[in-house]
Amino acid sequence: LFILAEAALTLPGITVAGTAQSLYQDAIRASMIKAGVTDAAVTVYFAANPKVATLSGSTEQQRNQIITEKWISWVGNGLEAYNDYRRTGYPRLDPVLNPAGDDGILPQRFALPLSELTANAGAEGQDVNIRTSVPVWWATK
Repeated sequence: LFILAEAALTLPGITVAGTAQSLYQDAIRASMIKAGVTDAAVTVYFAANPKVATLSGSTEQQRNQIITEKWISWVGNGLEAYNDYRRTGYPRLDPVLNPAGDDGILPQRFALPLSELTANAGAEGQDVNIRTSVPVWWATK
């Protein structure tokens, strides 16, 4: 539902069953119900938190809202949350200060093991530094 909400918002001419707003609320509701919250409690939550429940602002601000709520729903599934972050740049995250030194760059890629670099000719010359500012080939941001 979060994917459909984002598609309804950002892909003009695509046909989805609902508006970005209705799909967004349906996605939050489904996520909260899956986490054990009752349907009635979700309705009360929406009424008490209209800034969360209602998309507002520019298209990019609304996309940020959708992806942020999707990110919250991915608790326990860090790989998918990371993929959404890499794809969109949302939610806006502050880098953790690392006592060993941090250049402020969030990881752009997973490290390739040495065995992959030596056995796979296609991996030759790959940047194995996960803190590089160069994204992997499929990343858009």
